[in-house]
Amino acid sequence: MFSNRILSYGIFEQAFYLKCIYCIIALILTIPIVDIFANTEFELRSHLLYYISLFLSTILIFSSKKTLSLEYFHYTIFFVIATIWSIQYGLYQIVPLKYISLGVLLFSLSQFEINIKAICFAIEVVCVLEISLSFLQLFGVISSASGMITGSFTNSTGLNSLLSYCLIFLLWEYGPKGKSYHLIILFLTFIVIAVTKCRFALAAISIVLLYTRNIRSPKKYILILLCLLCLSMFFWLKQDSTIGRLFIVYGTISLCLSHVFWGNGIFAFSKEYMNFQANFFKSNSSEKLAFLADNISHPLNEYLLLFETFGIFGLFILSTIFYQVWKNRHQENSIWATLLLLIAIMAVFSYCLHYPIIQLLCIISLSQIHTKDKRSVKFSRNIKLILFLFTLGVGILMAKSTYFEYKWKSAINMYSNNTNISDTMERFKYLYENWNGNPYFYYNYATALRDNMDYKLSNDIIEKYNNFHIDYDSMITKANNYYDLEDFDNAIKYYNQSHWMCPNRFVPLQGLMRTYKAMGNYYASTEIAKEIIKKKIKKKSYKVSLIKMEAENLLKYEYKNY
Repeated sequence: MFSNRILSYGIFEQAFYLKCIYCIIALILTIPIVDIFANTEFELRSHLLYYISLFLSTILIFSSKKTLSLEYFHYTIFFVIATIWSIQYGLYQIVPLKYISLGVLLFSLSQFEINIKAICFAIEVVCVLEISLSFLQLFGVISSASGMITGSFTNSTGLNSLLSYCLIFLLWEYGPKGKSYHLIILFLTFIVIAVTKCRFALAAISIVLLYTRNIRSPKKYILILLCLLCLSMFFWLKQDSTIGRLFIVYGTISLCLSHVFWGNGIFAFSKEYMNFQANFFKSNSSEKLAFLADNISHPLNEYLLLFETFGIFGLFILSTIFYQVWKNRHQENSIWATLLLLIAIMAVFSYCLHYPIIQLLCIISLSQIHTKDKRSVKFSRNIKLILFLFTLGVGILMAKSTYFEYKWKSAINMYSNNTNISDTMERFKYLYENWNGNPYFYYNYATALRDNMDYKLSNDIIEKYNNFHIDYDSMITKANNYYDLEDFDNAIKYYNQSHWMCPNRFVPLQGLMRTYKAMGNYYASTEIAKEIIKKKIKKKSYKVSLIKMEAENLLKYEYKNY
């Protein structure tokens, strides 16, 4: 009876409750909480987002009208997110579950027309909190894990993606009638983006403002001019970064061409790219590119990643989404279409969709692109019950995975504090036997095994990690294990592989120098030592200084009579 009275007053149709819920989401996602999980991919805020998505979907399902809209566009997106991703990821629990939760949220939100005023306040809260954190980091009051300006994120990419969305949204909403504090928020948002020298955000903002005609404020043209000036300056100042990005694009396209139609599958990029980079530097003596090379886990372009994973099939699915947005960009959808355009442009130059809050904002925007197709079905109690049981089941499975992450982090804390090492390793073994699908656990476990001198098992676990990721760090760990096992041939193999993956690094050369010395190959050892001494330093550190000192001592004292 009470729920019927609420519905009769039209509160849900006015999306009044959405304002409160999105404020809660905004606060949860932006307050800098200390992560309780082992990897940022599966941190507390990420899990909370998907739980809240399921919770909100359940509320929406039970508060929906007697008819359920089946607009083709939303059904297509739901199918893509919930089915394609689930099939591809198979047994890796958390990945399909989180995308299914977003798919359910998208389908649920599409049943309502969100009042822009209802989420404007939440966007303001997000923006102000991120700006405040950024300025505190800028002036050294607090520090981020990376030492850069990142707001509540682990990387400036997430911060700038969010602030770009907020800037366009608020500029649209304020218009020429904005108050003075609105202008201050917009100005400070731009300052943070400029200070972090984020080129993709400046480019995306400029393109969107040039494209849309609905933002008529004079601030628009001032902002475009400032963005273009900063963009041209940053491209000139960060030429090396641009060259590095272009090389990654070249490498990714080369990998994509091997399986054009169906792609190379999930984790294809993380398994193949670093080997491609190593093979490139083995056969090409480009000192410039070799000096810029780094350990890469993402192509810095969401479309290339989609192409590498799903091939032309994935791009076709994406093109149908773009077509629906373009076809239905009429007046009532214009703000949401513009925000989706912003995200689409940022995805060309970054991994913005890697961040849960950007996923949420994308889902909100997609859900409001209403088509002219008004097909609907009767929304019976049985359908509501089925949907409720489905979301409940997904929530239970996510809770199981979250518990695994919590136990994993607890084991790491115990290990870091040297608390009962044998008991800690037993916990790692238990977690290994009850793995939740997070491949980073394998690397973490292998590292712990190495520290406990179980080198053979450590390499066995690294092999499992390499089924998902082949990178510089895993090659170094393998090489070190083989060195300690006195399997010098394999040690040399993996030291060489890690060296060619990132030719500017010193650790692989140090490993080669020590291995050749242990083998009694003094000539090779001294040649490597000479290479270390002459090698140009990309980033000064105490560790690099020690490696150079070790090489100098080897030449000066140990082999002076050689």
